Amino acid sequence: MNFTTQFKINIYKFFPFLDKSSGNLYKNFGSYSIARQLLNLRGLFFLPIIIKSMDLKSYGYYSLGLVISAFLVWFMMLGLSTGLLRFLSGVNDEKRITQDFNMVFLAVMCTSAFLLIFCFVFGKPISFIFFQTKEKVMLSIIVILFSSFEALRNVALIYYRLFDRVNFYIMAEISLNIMSIVFMIIAIYTFGTVESLFAAQAFSSFIILIVLFIKYMKIFQFTISPFYRIKDYLKFSIPIMLPTLMLTIITRFDRYIICKYFGIEVVGIYNACYSLPRLIQSALASISFIYNPMFNRLWNQGKKNELINKMKDSVNLFSFIGFPMWVGMIVIGKPIIELLSNEKVAQSSLLVIPYVGMAYMSYIIYGFGFDILSYQRKSLQGSYFAMVGAIISLSLNIIVIPKMGLLGASLSMLAAYISMSAIALYNSRKYLILEFDWNHIFLIVLSSLLMGVIVHLMHYYISNLIFLILSGVISYIILCSFFTGIFTKFGEAK
Repeated sequence: MNFTTQFKINIYKFFPFLDKSSGNLYKNFGSYSIARQLLNLRGLFFLPIIIKSMDLKSYGYYSLGLVISAFLVWFMMLGLSTGLLRFLSGVNDEKRITQDFNMVFLAVMCTSAFLLIFCFVFGKPISFIFFQTKEKVMLSIIVILFSSFEALRNVALIYYRLFDRVNFYIMAEISLNIMSIVFMIIAIYTFGTVESLFAAQAFSSFIILIVLFIKYMKIFQFTISPFYRIKDYLKFSIPIMLPTLMLTIITRFDRYIICKYFGIEVVGIYNACYSLPRLIQSALASISFIYNPMFNRLWNQGKKNELINKMKDSVNLFSFIGFPMWVGMIVIGKPIIELLSNEKVAQSSLLVIPYVGMAYMSYIIYGFGFDILSYQRKSLQGSYFAMVGAIISLSLNIIVIPKMGLLGASLSMLAAYISMSAIALYNSRKYLILEFDWNHIFLIVLSSLLMGVIVHLMHYYISNLIFLILSGVISYIILCSFFTGIFTKFGEAK
C-alpha cells in the first residue's frame, strides 16, 4: 500500500465526517461554521477600524453595547426559540409548526416593544444602568432597537431550521454580515460615533428580517395558534432562559467591574483580547447548531442508543475543532491582536486568551449535560447549575478583578464554567451517560500540542501570520494521520 492510499485511510479513520457517506450533516456544519465565523471575523475586522479611526474609549462603549444587546436579545426571546426546537423537531404537521411559530413570534414582538417603550420613558436611568453615564440615552435606545430586530430575526430563522432549510438560513446569515460590514464602514467614516455603529447593525437586521418574512409569506398562510398555548412553551423555555441569562452574567458582567475600577478604555482592551477566543465559541456553537435538532429528534423517536453514538461523534468533532484552535491562539494570539489593534492592547493578550479559550471548551460539557436534563423535562436543574456558575463568577469578579485586573476576569470565567460543567455532567449521568472516546481525544490533544511547538519554533512575525496559520493547520492534519496510523498498527499487533 503506497503512502497516499495509507494517508487517505488514516484521514478517514480520524475524520469520519470527510467520508461522503456522512451525508449533508457535516456539509451543513461547514457552511454554517463559515457563516458563524464571519460574524466573529466581523468583530475582528472592525477592531482596528474602531480603535484606530476612533479611540479605545469608543471601543469600550461599543463593547458594553454588545454586552447589553446579548442580554436583551435572550430576554426578549424568553427562551421560546429553544422551545420551538424542542417541541417541533420531528413534527411533520406544517400547519401546527406555522401556527406555533407565529404565536411565538408575536410574543417576542410584545416583549421587544415593551422594552423599547420603557427606555423612551426612563431614558436617563436606563442609560446609567447600561453605560454608567446618563449621557448615552440615544445609544441606549438604538441598542434596544438593534436587540429587538436581532431577537425577531433569530426567532424567524428557527422556522427555517425546523424545515431543514439550512442553506437559506446560512445565506441569510452571510448576507447580514456583508450588509453590516458595509453599513458600519459607512457609519464610521461618515458619522464616527458609537450610536451610528449600532444603527447600521440595526438597519441590517431589519432588512434581513423583512426578506425572511417576504419569503415566508409566499410559502405559508399566516395563521396563529390559540395564545393560551404559549403557557406550554413558557413552562419549558423560562427555565432555559434563566441559565442563558446567567451565562450572560458569567461572560459579560466582568466588563462592568473592569469599567468601575479601571475605566472604559480598559474595557476596550479586555474586549479586544476577548474577541479572539470567541472564534472557538463560534466554531463549537456551529456544531451544536447542526447536532441539536438531530438530538431532539432522536430522543423524541426513542432512539436512545443512536443518540448516545451521535453525542459521542459530536464530542470528537468538538475536540477536533476546539483543541488546535486553543493551542494556536496561545502561540500566535499576541501578534494577531497587535496587528489588529496596537501594542498596548497586545500586551494584555496572554492574560485573557488562554483562560477564556479553555472556558469555552469546558462550557461544551455543560451544554451536553443541560441537553440531557432538558430531554427529561428537568431543565430547571440546569438553571440552578447556571446560577451556581453565575454566583461563582460574580463573587470572584468582585474579589479578584480589583486586585488582578484582566487576569482576574479571565480566571473567574474559567472557574465558573468548569464548576457548571462538572455539576451538570455528574447530575445528567442518572438519565443518559455521555461517552468519551479517550483514545481519539488523546490523539487530538497530542497533535495539537505538537502543532503548537512547531509553530512556535518557526519564529513568527506580523508579516507571516497567514503562513504560520496555514502551517499549523497542515501540520495538525499530518500529525493526526500519523498518530492514527501508529495506534491502528499497535492495536492490530496487540
